[in-house]
Amino acid sequence: MRKDAEQNSVQILTAAEAMHQQGKLIDANMRDIASAAGVGVGTLYRHFAGKGDLYMALVYAHLNVFLDESDRIIDGNQVHSDVDLPHFLKRCMGFREDNEALLLSAEGGLHQGRSFYRSEEFSRLHSLISRLMQQRLPQSTEDELGFKADMLIAMLKSDIYDYERTVRQRTQDELVQQLIDLVIR
Repeated sequence: MRKDAEQNSVQILTAAEAMHQQGKLIDANMRDIASAAGVGVGTLYRHFAGKGDLYMALVYAHLNVFLDESDRIIDGNQVHSDVDLPHFLKRCMGFREDNEALLLSAEGGLHQGRSFYRSEEFSRLHSLISRLMQQRLPQSTEDELGFKADMLIAMLKSDIYDYERTVRQRTQDELVQQLIDLVIR
């Protein structure tokens, strides 16, 4: 990417993040976002085909920060395996709740970019969860661990998480325990 195009992308994402933090992004149109970023509407559309793509870019930015922090915690932590997976799942739930509005907009919006399940971010998250499960299930094959990691991610990503929290009124601790029981036992 050209240096000026990269700078425009950063300006757009910075402005969109600020609008999101102020609660203004959801009601903004692409012209409002371009104006806040100090770029033309055409420039905005060259970088993001629509608001859905912009939401996804913000989600990926937040997720990469979360994954970088998680890598540091997990790699620097030699805690007993009984603590690692539940702790990480609770952190994932915290991430989900902290970014709920952005995630709902991204998941519900139309975006033309890559599927989350084919993204580098999914691969990183999947790898972290698989590594943590391997500690608890050393006899499991890579395929078995992969399937269980897929199911954990799907539960955390989908509206079933919201359903369990709001309708069933399960706490994060209860959900963590239920998920551990489901995939480990």
